[in-house]
Amino acid sequence: MIAFGSGLLAALAVIVAARASGFDRGRSFYPTVLVVIALLYVLFGVESGAAEAVAAETVVALSFIALAVVAFRRRSFALLAVGLALHGLWDIAHPFVLPESDGVPTWWPAFCLGVDLPLAAWAFWAWPPSPGST
Repeated sequence: MIAFGSGLLAALAVIVAARASGFDRGRSFYPTVLVVIALLYVLFGVESGAAEAVAAETVVALSFIALAVVAFRRRSFALLAVGLALHGLWDIAHPFVLPESDGVPTWWPAFCLGVDLPLAAWAFWAWPPSPGST
């Protein structure tokens, strides 16, 4: 529960910082967030020390990156929210699907789920920003 709660707080911090700074006025902010969180698993693959894990994590990351690009290009807040939510589900499924990628800390799936789901809900509700933003 501590990891999930910490993830919720991290998501809230991202949302508040993005709103306060104006970062989220651009359509690219939340798709970029999805790209970044997708790439973290490549880092965990590197941490595992197995080339197969890096390759598998890269394929998964590229899938989420492609989803972020399509959501951005189509201005689809629904697709972006689905991508963020799917990433949260990936966090839970990861140890079962890619057990050879053992560089992921045990607390990470709960933490990341706590980040991904609120960001998905927020992106669905608040993105895209007002017309005319870039």
